[in-house]
Amino acid sequence: MKSDNEEGLRSQVDRLFSMYNTLDFSTLEATLTSDFQRTAPGMNVSSAAGMIDLLKGLHQAFPDYHLEGHERSFAENLAFVHWTATATAGDRKSHSVVGISMFEFRDGKIARDITYFDPATIPVP
Repeated sequence: MKSDNEEGLRSQVDRLFSMYNTLDFSTLEATLTSDFQRTAPGMNVSSAAGMIDLLKGLHQAFPDYHLEGHERSFAENLAFVHWTATATAGDRKSHSVVGISMFEFRDGKIARDITYFDPATIPVP
């Protein structure tokens, strides 16, 4: 049985992944802390507003961009998610990037996202 804490963390990760896929930022303030930080190869962000810009840029470059979470693990104030991002690039071929993200939570919101993937697998728009 999942704890209330795990359910809360899972819900926040689901909200963030939904933002990646839909660009619906209506739950942004309830999901990310005001001092949110993201560290990823070539995609660092230092605020919630920066995250909006990043996601809009991904969808501008790859209109069919989609992020899907797979295995998830939770411990205390951390969530670990294995994911796959898919998109069609300028070559009109479907590409996928596999990665893992660690989310750190503070006061029930995502405060930090450390994401790892191979940047060489990102297609050119």
